[in-house]
Amino acid sequence: MAWHLYFTFFAEIITVIFGIGSWHKLPLPYKLIVVQVFLAFSVEATGLYIVKVYHANNLWLYNAYLLLEIWLILSAGIFFTASKTARQVGGILIAVLTFFWLYKIIASGYQKFLPQVMMLYYIATLLLFLHVAYNNAVFSSKKVLQQPLFLICISLITSFAVTIPLFGIMNYLNETDIELSGNLFHIIHIASIFRYWLVALAIYLYIRQAKREIAV
Repeated sequence: MAWHLYFTFFAEIITVIFGIGSWHKLPLPYKLIVVQVFLAFSVEATGLYIVKVYHANNLWLYNAYLLLEIWLILSAGIFFTASKTARQVGGILIAVLTFFWLYKIIASGYQKFLPQVMMLYYIATLLLFLHVAYNNAVFSSKKVLQQPLFLICISLITSFAVTIPLFGIMNYLNETDIELSGNLFHIIHIASIFRYWLVALAIYLYIRQAKREIAV
C-alpha cells in the first residue's frame, strides 16, 4: 500500500471514531463532514482492494463518490454560513455540479476520470469556505487555531488551493512528461493528508469544547 494512504487512513479512522463516539453532540454540518470522511475511507479502501485483488478499473467508484462528496461538503458549507445569499448560491452550485456530473457521466462514461467536474467542485468549495472562514471564524473572539470551524475551513481551502493549479499542470504533463506528472501527484497526496488530519483535529476540538459547553 502506498505510504500516503497509511497517514490518510489513520486520520480518517480517528475522525470517524471521534464523530461516532460523540455523534449526539455534533451539529448537522459537523455530522456531514464525518459522513464524508467515512465515505472517503470506505471508497479509498474498496478502490485499493479492487485494484490489488481484481486488477480492475475503479474509477466508477470514485466517480460515484465524487457526487456524494459534492453534496456533503457543499451542504456542510451552506449550514456553516448564516448568509441567506451564500446559502442560495451554495444550493445553486450543488444543482449545477450535479447536472454537470450527470452530463459528463453520460458523455464520457462512468469509467472515465472527470477532471472538469472536480475542478469546478474544488473552486466552488474554495470560494464557499473562504466566505465561511471570513464571516464565521476570523471575527470570533477565540484564537483561530482553537476554532474547529476555522480548522475545517483551512483544511479544505489549503488542500483545494494546492490541487487546483496542479490539476491544470498535470493535464498538460500527462501528454508531455508522464513521469513528472506522477511526481507532482505526490503533492496532492500530501495536501490530502494535511486535509484529513486537520479535520480530525477539528472534530476532536469541537467535542472537547462541547463537553465544556463552550463550543461555537
